[in-house]
Amino acid sequence: MSVRNPRLPLLPGYGTNPLIGKKSFGVRPVFTSIDKVNMLVDKAEGVNRVPSLYCRKQAPDLPTWIMYDKNILRFQAFFQQSLHEMRCGSHILRKVEIFFFLEDGTIKVMEPKTENSGLSQG
Repeated sequence: MSVRNPRLPLLPGYGTNPLIGKKSFGVRPVFTSIDKVNMLVDKAEGVNRVPSLYCRKQAPDLPTWIMYDKNILRFQAFFQQSLHEMRCGSHILRKVEIFFFLEDGTIKVMEPKTENSGLSQG
C-alpha cells in the first residue's frame, strides 16, 4: 500500500503509481520455519499485538524528488486582457496552459501560438 500525498486531491488522474519504489511483488509466504521444520501458516492467525488508536505512518522508500520525477499536472486557463486601442471590444480572452511540476513544485505558464492573431504570444 502506498502513502498518499495529502497535497494532491483525491480525483482521477492526480494519483501516483503505487508500484514506484516497491521492492517485492510476490505473495506472502505460506510456510514458516519453526526449529528447522516448515509448517503451514494459518491466514486467519494474525500477529499478537495490541491495536493502536493511531495508525502507523509508513515512511516512503524514495525521496519525493525521485518519486515525483517526470510527473506533471496540466491545467487549461484563460485571462482577460483589456484593449485600450480598439473601440469594438474592451477586452480579449487569452487561453493559457499551466504546468505544475511535482518534482520541485515549479509552475510554467505557456500560451499556445495562434496563427495571424496579431498578438505577441509564446
